[in-house]
Amino acid sequence: MAARLGLVRTLRIWSALWALSLGLLALPTLPTVVALGSAGIFGAAYMALTGLLILWGVADMADDATAGVRACFLALGAGQAIATPMAGVVADVWSLPAAFALAATGSLAQLVIAPAAERAGTSPPPLLHAEAS
Repeated sequence: MAARLGLVRTLRIWSALWALSLGLLALPTLPTVVALGSAGIFGAAYMALTGLLILWGVADMADDATAGVRACFLALGAGQAIATPMAGVVADVWSLPAAFALAATGSLAQLVIAPAAERAGTSPPPLLHAEAS
């Protein structure tokens, strides 16, 4: 998908799906089938975004691809270590739907960060951009 559409566009698509999956869980009432669908979307988006970030890291650090992979996993681990307890606090203080709404809102930042990174010149090398047709 990244080779066909470009990394930034693919990141935006999967980021929107990720935020949608979290946002659905913020609804006050949710049919079981929608909750299960949200879980499926979340899992697929998590795997896709992780893979895309690894691609970006490897492409950005082409001289030492393993450093790109390490940086990606370090960022993922740090994000989970920080965000998980924060979500728990929000759920305790306000509610579980509020925690999901906040997570969805924060996740939408990826829709802004990826294009801003591309404009700033930190986008991946041309091999990961969409092919001109």
